[in-house]
Amino acid sequence: MVTDLRPGASLTVRGMVRARAGPRLVVQGARSSHITTVTLMDENEDTVNLIIWSNTEGEAGVLEQMGKIGAVLDVVRPSIVSLSGQAVEKNDPVTSSRLRLKFVTAKSLLKVVQEPQASMLAHLVTVPYKAAGLPSLALQDIRAPERRGKFVSIVAAVQCVMPEVVTNGQTVRGIRLFDCDTATAVLKLWEPEQRRVASSWVPRHTVLLLSNVLIEFDSYRGIHVLAGSSRSVLTTDPDMWEARKLRQHAQVATMSSLDRLQTFVGGSTFTPPSHRAITVAQIQDLAQLGARTEAESLQLFSVTGKVSKT
Repeated sequence: MVTDLRPGASLTVRGMVRARAGPRLVVQGARSSHITTVTLMDENEDTVNLIIWSNTEGEAGVLEQMGKIGAVLDVVRPSIVSLSGQAVEKNDPVTSSRLRLKFVTAKSLLKVVQEPQASMLAHLVTVPYKAAGLPSLALQDIRAPERRGKFVSIVAAVQCVMPEVVTNGQTVRGIRLFDCDTATAVLKLWEPEQRRVASSWVPRHTVLLLSNVLIEFDSYRGIHVLAGSSRSVLTTDPDMWEARKLRQHAQVATMSSLDRLQTFVGGSTFTPPSHRAITVAQIQDLAQLGARTEAESLQLFSVTGKVSKT
């Protein structure tokens, strides 16, 4: 159990993988290696991070297959150390433990637990991840300028799963979300395991608890969005009443052709001093000209006119 961990002890830790970040290539001088962070939850719902350094891309690939969310692992003879408070630890998910596990080459072992033993921890995959200790916000709350750069927790339903795209050499998958208040938002996922899990999400049926996701400004879309990171833990269909209520709403909610527009307009910051007044003829000219980006296609203007027909 996680609560039995002590620095320097030698034992076996069993837990379900609730999150995985990496493998990520790290270059230090002439040496390169891969780092993987696996967040484990034990039968008492306590959590701890396991840090694994791989010397080769092949070793990292094996870990990528073993450390899938929902898998049950035995970590044999890991090194157990106290959290040091260093900046590098801030990139890991917050856990209920003040310790972390380190995989030691030639000493530690990593085993995938098979059935029927693994089934005893199967329910943990839907347990709400509360270790982050962040209050759950509504989607409309992320629009506030002062929340930019903050990590938050969100309960939302999946409206659309977008295809993966490559941006500046990095692969990202976008997810459009909505909630009971009909607010919408975009979630961007960069971590490989998060993107893999997202491929199985079903619009209108899948509800998410997003723990420790970042509110950031998307310069291309011109709005605030949510971004998953190595700190984030994503719970699919969490066992909580808010999720059950949202799932019922999601299956009957009306989806119109304006939903995509509302996602971007709703996430835009209202700044009246920056608006410029234009005429109806100028609006028609802009429509004919078109826009190069989504942000350009959602410009804010002031129009003064007389109602001629309704």
